[in-house]
Amino acid sequence: MLEAQVSSLAQPSMVPPTRAQNYIACQCPPHPPGAEDSRHVGIPYWKSIMKMSRIQCAEEFSKFSLQAFQSSEKDVQDDETQMVQESVLALSLKSASSDFVVSKALRLDNHTEEALKFRNAPNGNDRDAFRFKIAASRVYDASRSQTAETVRNLSAKWDRKILFGKINSWELLEKLSLTIDASDNVLGSTSQYIHVLQVFEAMVADDVTDKRLLFLGLAHDIGKVLSLFGESDGNVDCSTFVIKPGVAGKGVNSSIVSWNHDEFGYQKLKDYLSQEMAWVVRYHSLYPLLVGGLDELLLPEEHEWKKLLQKLWEYDHLFKNSKHIPVVDAEYAKSIWHEYLPKEIMF
Repeated sequence: MLEAQVSSLAQPSMVPPTRAQNYIACQCPPHPPGAEDSRHVGIPYWKSIMKMSRIQCAEEFSKFSLQAFQSSEKDVQDDETQMVQESVLALSLKSASSDFVVSKALRLDNHTEEALKFRNAPNGNDRDAFRFKIAASRVYDASRSQTAETVRNLSAKWDRKILFGKINSWELLEKLSLTIDASDNVLGSTSQYIHVLQVFEAMVADDVTDKRLLFLGLAHDIGKVLSLFGESDGNVDCSTFVIKPGVAGKGVNSSIVSWNHDEFGYQKLKDYLSQEMAWVVRYHSLYPLLVGGLDELLLPEEHEWKKLLQKLWEYDHLFKNSKHIPVVDAEYAKSIWHEYLPKEIMF
């Protein structure tokens, strides 16, 4: 198991208005040298900077923030540097509206004290973590540029594609130790194998007995092994979003949803799982579905399936910790795994 030192957004400290706070409010960088120095938004400079793409903003963030880290001048105060760091994470989260509100949707009262020992840990402020956040915003921009044509092309590219051939199914899960989610600012460089074991550990600590949920805790991100075969991070990681709305009462599948590890994992596991479990794998990161935004599309059975999806999502997002090594009973985990997958599968 691997250990990493990248972490997530801390709550902004209460400080007087500064350029760094304007930076957060506008999602754009402070004034460059020589620009009009105003503590208020809405002036021509801010209007022009708001027209920049998120990638351009991220580049400006990088320039400013690295200067802030290196500078010893008195006008770069510790609290302002902290706010700049936080604003970059706000950018990367903002570029995916679904993830921007994740922390507000999580319910701590659904979990035992034992499980909550393993919940998300606050981030550090090291430069590597900061650079990861900037890179993650670019991954999200790439993901959000997908179109219906992109989805068709990716579906055709990876349709029935064999990656490993016949492989021990548990060893397939262990391949996640070779991957990270390049869009995940909470886990950072923590492997996805550590992530799924953290999810499983928390479920066990909560005395979860539903074998479907336990299996999904382990299997939901299996599609991320695709990153080992050259597919770009923007087409593997990130949450999904609706590109073209579907038809009321015809199911989520009547809409066009962005393509990533959700769809790839679904295609690989659907022959082994019930329709309900395969559906959960397919849509486990489609946030609008989780919060009711797509309810009018759902088939009657999908309304029931959504309950399982919401349970998985809670564990998937609450129990991410870049500083925690999970302790899992391997034999128990394997027994759950093999309830649904044979010893060897074609993948």
